[in-house]
Amino acid sequence: MAVGLNIGVPWIMCKQADALDPIINTCNGYYCDGFVPNKDYKPKIWTENWGAWLSEFGGTYRYRPVEDMAFATLKFIQKNGTFVNYYMYHGGTNFGRTSGRFVTTSYDYDSPIDEYGLIREPKWSHFRNMHQAIKQSEIALLWSNPTVTWPGKNLEVHTFEAGPHNCAAFLANYNLDSSATVNFRDTQYNLPAWSISILPDCKNEVFNTAKVTVPTTQPKMLPTGGTFNWQSYTEATPSIGSWKTFAANGLKGQLPTTWDHTDYLWYTTDVTIDSNEAFLKYGQLPILTVESAGHALSAFINGQLAGIAYGNSQTPQFTTSEKVKLQAGVNKIALLSSSVGLPNIGTHFEQWKIGLNSVTLKGVNAGTWDMSKWKWTYKIGTEGEDLKLYTSEGSSKVSWVDGSESAIKKPLTWYKATFDAPDGNEPLALDMNTMGKGEVWINGQSIGRHWAGNKAFGKCNKCSYVGFFNEVKCQAGCGQPSQRWYHVPRSWLWQKGNLVVVFDEWVGSVSYDGKAILINGKRRLLISGSIHYPRSTPDMWPDLINKAKEGGIDVIETYVFWNGHEPSKGQFNFEGRFDLVQFIKLIQKAGLYAFLRIGPYVCAEWNFGGLPVWLNYVPGIAFRQNNEPFKAAMQSFTEKIVDMMKAENLFEPQGGPIILAQIENEYELMEWGIGSIGKQYAEWAAKMAVGLNIGVPWVMCKQHDAVDPIINACNGYYCEGFVPNKDSKPKMWTENWGGWLSEFGGTFRYRPVEDMAFAVSKFIQKNGTFFNYYMYHGGTNFGSTSGRFVTTSYDYDSPIDEYGEHNSNPDAIHIFESEPQNCAAFLANYNQDSSATVTFRDTQYNLPAWSISILPDCKNEAFNTAKVTAHSIHPKMIPTGGTFNWYSYTEAPVSVGGTKTFAANGLKEQLSTTWDQTDYLCVTIQQDEAFLKHGQLPILTVESAGHALSAFINGQLVGTAYSHGNLNTPQITFSEKVNLQAGVNKISLLSSSVGLQNIGTHFEQWKIGILGPVTLKGVNAGTMDMSKWRWTYKIGMEGEDLKLYTSEGSSKVRWEDGSGLAIKKPLTWYKATFDAPDGNEPLALDMNTMGKGEVWINGQSIGRHWAGNKAVGKCNKCSYVGLFTEGKCQVGCGQPSQRWYHVPRSWLVPKQNLVIVFDEWGGDPSGISFIKRTI
Repeated sequence: MAVGLNIGVPWIMCKQADALDPIINTCNGYYCDGFVPNKDYKPKIWTENWGAWLSEFGGTYRYRPVEDMAFATLKFIQKNGTFVNYYMYHGGTNFGRTSGRFVTTSYDYDSPIDEYGLIREPKWSHFRNMHQAIKQSEIALLWSNPTVTWPGKNLEVHTFEAGPHNCAAFLANYNLDSSATVNFRDTQYNLPAWSISILPDCKNEVFNTAKVTVPTTQPKMLPTGGTFNWQSYTEATPSIGSWKTFAANGLKGQLPTTWDHTDYLWYTTDVTIDSNEAFLKYGQLPILTVESAGHALSAFINGQLAGIAYGNSQTPQFTTSEKVKLQAGVNKIALLSSSVGLPNIGTHFEQWKIGLNSVTLKGVNAGTWDMSKWKWTYKIGTEGEDLKLYTSEGSSKVSWVDGSESAIKKPLTWYKATFDAPDGNEPLALDMNTMGKGEVWINGQSIGRHWAGNKAFGKCNKCSYVGFFNEVKCQAGCGQPSQRWYHVPRSWLWQKGNLVVVFDEWVGSVSYDGKAILINGKRRLLISGSIHYPRSTPDMWPDLINKAKEGGIDVIETYVFWNGHEPSKGQFNFEGRFDLVQFIKLIQKAGLYAFLRIGPYVCAEWNFGGLPVWLNYVPGIAFRQNNEPFKAAMQSFTEKIVDMMKAENLFEPQGGPIILAQIENEYELMEWGIGSIGKQYAEWAAKMAVGLNIGVPWVMCKQHDAVDPIINACNGYYCEGFVPNKDSKPKMWTENWGGWLSEFGGTFRYRPVEDMAFAVSKFIQKNGTFFNYYMYHGGTNFGSTSGRFVTTSYDYDSPIDEYGEHNSNPDAIHIFESEPQNCAAFLANYNQDSSATVTFRDTQYNLPAWSISILPDCKNEAFNTAKVTAHSIHPKMIPTGGTFNWYSYTEAPVSVGGTKTFAANGLKEQLSTTWDQTDYLCVTIQQDEAFLKHGQLPILTVESAGHALSAFINGQLVGTAYSHGNLNTPQITFSEKVNLQAGVNKISLLSSSVGLQNIGTHFEQWKIGILGPVTLKGVNAGTMDMSKWRWTYKIGMEGEDLKLYTSEGSSKVRWEDGSGLAIKKPLTWYKATFDAPDGNEPLALDMNTMGKGEVWINGQSIGRHWAGNKAVGKCNKCSYVGLFTEGKCQVGCGQPSQRWYHVPRSWLVPKQNLVIVFDEWGGDPSGISFIKRTI
């Protein structure tokens, strides 16, 4: 057919090996030197020398080093190629909706002339120089065949001679890792690796592919300085029977319905929910699942955006499942399917489908509704397209709003503004970095689809020109929008009164680049502070958040505590201190951002690292490794949290405050310890998290090999030396440790404010742009939530103390309060023993030792880390003046055959017996061997895996044992002489845990309790090993069984007072009633006269008390100068590790509050007093 058209020039068929004569078959690709035409009389033609690769929404920018492209071209020429076409030489722009499937509006293609028509250097000039060298060799190349020689390994010379005066030579070095010297016709030529030199006269080298002599140009995208006065119009989701709709049974294909006149097709239906639906009563939201053939989807329930989903160029199909809020009665489900260009390659690509395939609703009384064959209402395109809002005439058809009422982060919104043409003649573009997905028009002409909300995913490593190129070898822009700038041709503009219209079907975005987190396209230097919601009470949350805001905090960070939310499998708790949604909403109300560290392993000195104990007894489970039972449970909980946040629109792209999320926690040490199964698990966790499509970046702290697009981050006292694992990721400090945890038996560890400020400033001056104080408010480990040996207080020497009061002036720490300037300087003195004078720009500045000064304008010192201008605050613990009228009840050690006991041979491990429902496990045995007393008492020895032990003989306490101030060695040995009588003796051993391990490889396998041996030495038989005898067990205390800590439970026993009050008697419960102290100062109980146990106020546990455990450490005077460690600054040696116990005022009623104290050792309750914390 083509030949029959008689056009007078040859026809070509590229990549068509069997092209019929006279058609010339040709080559396309990155390299075509090996191509041979299908007939000897046809020339060797390269129709597409691919200069890079196309850019796709969701993909990176692919570029090709100029050295390799020149190398490929000369390889082709030296192998008798005579026609080369650069694809592309100028790529240009896919204006309107002209781009192929998922192809960006920009078609730059890394071309010698860029999208805007500007020369790209060095590519343009290097090619020009090569072209000149080729043309100088033209006669020899066209009128001779080469002679090929091989002067060395991976070296090759092609010599072309067409008579005595026309000689050209191509000298090639194919080595990938070394340059080479080639001797040609008695002259030596140096060739870099992977390069070719041209000698047009067989003598003088005029060009080498790897010797680039032209500097690289770095185009700048400079704001013009003008601003837009935007107006907005938000269209509603279409209703059944509304304008330009039609109905049909089943789901229609999008392309045969729209004929590609628009990217959009609405699918709308009504769902009637009966008031008897179980999910309305029990809160388990139904799940809407949509299977789509592509390309993107926005789901709306009753007019509210419920979720978005989209595919990619390789797999445009996707399935999305979202929990949706439906109400009793009629609910409108509106699904907006959008295409992103049509396929342009592939077998029968014209038959490929787009649009929805199936829709189901799971979780209704009937099980699952398949809605795919229901009657649906369809609307082709958006309302704004119908009205042509992108034109001057069309834009007058609706009412636009502006100013404070203009829609921000609202889906289905049109924006318009007018502007004058910027001065000059430079190419123009729109920076769309703050937008989501849609289209842009200038004076009625579409400049194309925008999709800044789709971030680039790929592998952005440093790229060498050496070696064969492919489309994934050289990538840039990971984590950034696939396209940020959109070309606006100047020829489309008038001098005055131009109209720009933007349609955005999505909302805002959070992303990152190699410098910072980007919120709606703007780089942000973010200061974050950790406040863990269950470590304070809901009534404290607003004040804590506001104090953080006043202290200069931008972001509130919190872990999510799995064992607090799911204490029993399938039984969830999101109330009270565990009302995570309310906490996040309060952060939003205060105008701050949130960083949600889901984990769900959190460490955090929290019981079992935040993992529920029941999880340890799932068959076949192994924590935090490539183990299917663990991954299934972890994914289920992670999805639950994500679904909750999505349902409440709490992620930033939904208009919420959450800008970052974290998966796993400090995993790299475990990964190193367990090897490949750890690496596999880390990669799985990352991919699982990314697949949840939350619209904000994910973080993995202390995870050097975090896979893209996860950001790896630093934890520690100093992080200025930390480097992210990719240049495309920002430098983040997720935990700036402000002190250290307190342990029973340990001192209080504090960190000088000067050093902490110094560490922050060092981090910022080394390009850090996100840091989080761990903790900003530490709070209280209420109940049994603390990790092993961790005190009930989690104060952590934070800027806001355990009670919610200022621990120090926040301005002493938060250092960036001035308006941003174009110049800022950090002056540092790292000397530890002397101050220094620094001259900077002709001005002298005095810097104390170990300090940094900040000059926000490069002139005036606004802050120095060591110049603390705020006075130190010394909180006072003042008695309220009231006294308690105590009553006591002492329970007896457990008897063999007692109530709620069971017997077993041998010693049972404590955690697997109690499942951490209590700290206590009592073990009892009777032995009836007669003992003849000769004054030498036998010795009872008990080996325990921890944490504390009380031993009773015939009901009398004979001794206690516990690990003294050593978190790392909880194992104990009890060995005491015991007074046994002839006949039957009862030995009762009370083993108590003090929190579960929360860190370490396979910590879930660590044991607690009496594991043996248990021996009695000095009897007639010598030594009795009682470890395998039959023991009687009781889980917990009698008082716990009776719930003596409640009003109802406390009425079940007889209490003693007055002369009958038990003093320093083990296993004693104390109760008293009191009225709430006057005032609003924070309250605490002074437990200094007590031993070890737990305290309850009105039935709620304020935590473990252990004033009998005195602090061991090194309490010396501490200087801020020099590197800080957790052992450097200590106070409280010889005192109780914790004396005062926080009592939230919200737990009190005005009159007749009930306080219950259990003391397993025995104490003097007369010394307990209420304390007010004042400043």
